[in-house]
Amino acid sequence: MRRAINERSTVGITMGIKLSSGVFKIPGLSSLSIQTGDFTPSGFRVIPEYRWYFQETERSYMGFYIGGYYKYQVANDNVNGVYTSSSGSVNDIDLDFTVNTHAIGFQVGYKIPIRKRLFVDFIIAGPGVSLIGIDVELKQSLPEAFYEDLGISLIDNLGILDSFDVNINFSGNGNKRNDLIIIPALRYGIKIGYSF
Repeated sequence: MRRAINERSTVGITMGIKLSSGVFKIPGLSSLSIQTGDFTPSGFRVIPEYRWYFQETERSYMGFYIGGYYKYQVANDNVNGVYTSSSGSVNDIDLDFTVNTHAIGFQVGYKIPIRKRLFVDFIIAGPGVSLIGIDVELKQSLPEAFYEDLGISLIDNLGILDSFDVNINFSGNGNKRNDLIIIPALRYGIKIGYSF
């Protein structure tokens, strides 16, 4: 949904819901100490944005634009698997995993009219920064070393984190632990839409 501010500016909001079923799955963790099934997270995202178009056009808000965006996204999943400690003991993993993401950044794009109100929107680049909160709640106790091994497995198995030289160090008490990591964000994509 997008609303005009003046002849060259708009504000908009994009929302989405992800159900746990579907074709998109994230491969499970596979390391010497942790083996899990695939992740099938559910959650939602909200992205408010501002755009300023370089030229005025007869057709609503087309051409090159610059702007800013904010993204809030939450995804959670129940994770099951097996943890093998350094001493060789084997434990079942049953935990709730939640990821909260806050991102802010700038964007550059180009919006092309196709038909009377139909358009294609190319978000060419959207550099920014992401603050990612990771929350883990164990449903049954595991050895303390599990949290360190989980952080290492997440970095090793989710290649994007390894690219930014990130460390995940869970803190907290009991069966609830969390960490906050900061990495660069990049928003890009192609949208097909209809102007009202």
